[in-house]
Amino acid sequence: MQNSLFSLLIIAFGVIVFSSCSKQEEATIQQATLTEEETIEVVQQALGSSSYGMLMQAEEAAVMADEELSASILPCGVRYDTTIVRANDPQAVRNYNYVINRSFELICNFGVPQEIIVSKTSSGQYTAPRMSSDDSSTFNASISNLLFGQAYIYNGSYTRQGTQTINIRAEKNFESDLTIQTTGLLINKATRKVVGGSSTFSLTGTNTEGQPFSYVGSITYNGNGSATLEINGNVYNLQL
Repeated sequence: MQNSLFSLLIIAFGVIVFSSCSKQEEATIQQATLTEEETIEVVQQALGSSSYGMLMQAEEAAVMADEELSASILPCGVRYDTTIVRANDPQAVRNYNYVINRSFELICNFGVPQEIIVSKTSSGQYTAPRMSSDDSSTFNASISNLLFGQAYIYNGSYTRQGTQTINIRAEKNFESDLTIQTTGLLINKATRKVVGGSSTFSLTGTNTEGQPFSYVGSITYNGNGSATLEINGNVYNLQL
């Protein structure tokens, strides 16, 4: 009887230890991989102006379209390639520095401008209060509705890959690959600011321990520098 009781105690103790270890291991994995909150920060930085993000580049393309059309100096069907640098004050709390290879071309139909095709590849770094990144990106877009209406229409794809450090609840280092697909983004011709439209995104990557993470979601642009992000059925408000 005593032997049986002793055996049961050993088994019970083993179950408790195993359960405790499993929970600790699960907590360690959750701590090491990217959380939903941290994913939102990654996406927000990839969009925002403080990190030379997608929306800043889309608005920049609208400015270029406006200037070129107003001056009537951009001929149809001719591709232009340039290299530019975009940077702000390196001492600022939010700073960025990127070298960009850019090409653009005006597409016409019987001499009437239809859209401007813009392609960019860039590489550089940015630093924000909760995150820093050393990355490269590709930007492929069309700006249409050139001659009519109050807003340009942007459609395009944007990818950003690199190594990041994030510090929200704990410091984490990871590599990520973010793709943003955008349809019907509206850029006001007078203010040259985004006033509507939507995107979908996919974020994948690994942490320094080789543990993978993967998220998908959608973004709705509300104008006035705000957006709504949905991920895993949860909705978050962003200021970009």
